Amino acid sequence: MAIFTSMVFGFVDEIVGERKRSQDDLREELDDYVWSDLVLRYEPFQNKGFSCAFIVKNLFDSSAFEPNDIRTPNDIPLPDRYFIGTLQYRF
Repeated sequence: MAIFTSMVFGFVDEIVGERKRSQDDLREELDDYVWSDLVLRYEPFQNKGFSCAFIVKNLFDSSAFEPNDIRTPNDIPLPDRYFIGTLQYRF
């Protein structure tokens, strides 16, 4: 059995541009950002229900913020790069 016949590679880019603040919020506008994720999924035993995955969120470690309510002083920081591993069995 060839190892690559049951391997899936995925890459996702999310481009986030202009986000409006409320009219009474006088803080500077937020910068645009690109958020990239990478997924590698492997199913070693085809049609047996077992798979594992390795996921990297925010692959390029973008510094990104989302607007927050004017009642709080800072915008919401999005997480730095992080990693997720999964094991799955379907029956």
